[in-house]
Amino acid sequence: MHDRETLVTFGCSWVYGVGLGYTKDMTLYTYKKHAQNKESADKYSFRGILSSEHNLTNVNYARAGASNGYNFSKITEIFAYKESREEFINSNPVVLWGITSTARVFFNGEDILFNELDEDPASYFFLEPDYVYSSDDANLILESLERDTVDIFGMFTRLYVRFFYNHDNETKLLFEQMMLWNIIFEFYNIPVIWFDTFNTHEYNNTNPNLIDGEDLLTQMLERENIKYSDKWYHLSNWRNDGDRITAGIKHDLLNPHSKHPTIKGHKILANILSPYIKKSLN
Repeated sequence: MHDRETLVTFGCSWVYGVGLGYTKDMTLYTYKKHAQNKESADKYSFRGILSSEHNLTNVNYARAGASNGYNFSKITEIFAYKESREEFINSNPVVLWGITSTARVFFNGEDILFNELDEDPASYFFLEPDYVYSSDDANLILESLERDTVDIFGMFTRLYVRFFYNHDNETKLLFEQMMLWNIIFEFYNIPVIWFDTFNTHEYNNTNPNLIDGEDLLTQMLERENIKYSDKWYHLSNWRNDGDRITAGIKHDLLNPHSKHPTIKGHKILANILSPYIKKSLN
């Protein structure tokens, strides 16, 4: 037996378990009604499987559409106040934390997926460090601001993504946040396991608590010996934006509607993560 009591999970829809109500040949209309079924997510997601396997109670903070900023804001909020901090520490947790797409902004307490601004799912200009902004970009921003006079999030996002976003800098900030929380969790004797969820980020140094290998999506495909031709940055916005997604759908690891893991996929993800949970319990 171990003295850990809870598995505390942070992340986005993949960690939550969005889409676990999906069954083969389910229509998109029916799927949307079951996409965020909490009972299915709690039981069949990899966090649910791991909690059951290792005799832990799952305390979940992951949610659909969550940004990295949301998750770091949530843990900061917990530790900022004595009562919630002590409750967290006294639950004897293991922390399992999924890093999501950098194409999300946490603004005014809301998660914004700025990749949805583009009708073309193959448009990844925000990941190109050499992209040069032109007067045409500025005009498009002005036009969108005029159209979205009541959409404050849309206005903010268009300005942010065109003129301020930098993927490399976001990755640098992610690494620094993870290392900071490594120190805090270690001080309180709390094991933490980090993983890249569906994109492998190139961090500027080594994080000793980051799982080995690449992101979970890639590891899931490779564990099943599934071939794919590219590793395009996945945005997780219900679109097929790369060959890894096509391959995952073909082999029933991802559902065809929202491209989230199926029950079969979550079982494989749980197998990938289980050794890290076991090690943290010893």
